[in-house]
Amino acid sequence: MNSQRIACFLLILVTLATDVSAGPDQRRLLEDLFSDYNKHERPVYSESEPVAVEFQVSLRSILNVDEANQQLQTQLWLNYAWKDYKFRWEPSSYGNITDIRYPAASLWLPDITMYNSIASSEIGSKPDVFIASEGSVSLVQPGIFTSSCETDLRWFPFDTQACKLTFGSWTLDGSKVDLKVKNGVSMGSLDGYQPNQEWHLLNFSVVRNTVYYECCPDTPYIDLDYTLKISRLQLFYVINIIIPSIFIALLTLVTFIIPVQSGEKLSFGSTVLLILAIFWLLLINVMPSTSASVSVPMLSKYDSSF
Repeated sequence: MNSQRIACFLLILVTLATDVSAGPDQRRLLEDLFSDYNKHERPVYSESEPVAVEFQVSLRSILNVDEANQQLQTQLWLNYAWKDYKFRWEPSSYGNITDIRYPAASLWLPDITMYNSIASSEIGSKPDVFIASEGSVSLVQPGIFTSSCETDLRWFPFDTQACKLTFGSWTLDGSKVDLKVKNGVSMGSLDGYQPNQEWHLLNFSVVRNTVYYECCPDTPYIDLDYTLKISRLQLFYVINIIIPSIFIALLTLVTFIIPVQSGEKLSFGSTVLLILAIFWLLLINVMPSTSASVSVPMLSKYDSSF
């Protein structure tokens, strides 16, 4: 029993000694790395070289699709990775430290922006960057993004929407920042995706584009187009809209079958008209609002024909 206590005590002493010795090594490493560091300087040997930035969007959830305002709200994790030649060290010279974390606000960061963003907000505090001994730098930035999305409601509630999320450098062209898809894949990441109760995710693809603008035809600008393809889940609308619409249509036909001599034709027709009026009041709260002639749902045109 006493030998076990002594072994535990020695283990605690070794752990404390290791923690104490790690502090000065990390402090010395940080001093060596950042003694001559300028966060406004691009991390390249030569100014003629671009910084190769690997970028990936991880879709966590679809929060809202606002058809009336043509907006899409999503929760995304933005993953950045690049190399910085100044952040290289030999782990054996610094207490076998192979990586460190450092505040992102104090480092050079690629100014990757969502071009079609309407609003965005970060989740939590500003994240730290992960720096490895071979010079690789990585950053994961979670946030909630509201972007523009042109919706087509003609086939509501059996509609499919395709919303684009376009990312690119806001101030640096392709000769300064070479934006690439992480690992060269053609799909965005769906790790940790939480399904939406109204929309089913069909596809989340990405395409890399090189664009030349009229202002500067010799300068390439690189962007990444993430396309979010979703289809509406129809069960709620089938039960609450489609089936009642068919039932009301059948009742309308019955009105023409009832003989005039029965005396019930007028009262039955009035009842059907009252049912249709109440159904329309309920339908207004369910149907997405739009004034574009090409996007008016076929279901609305059908119901208005009664």
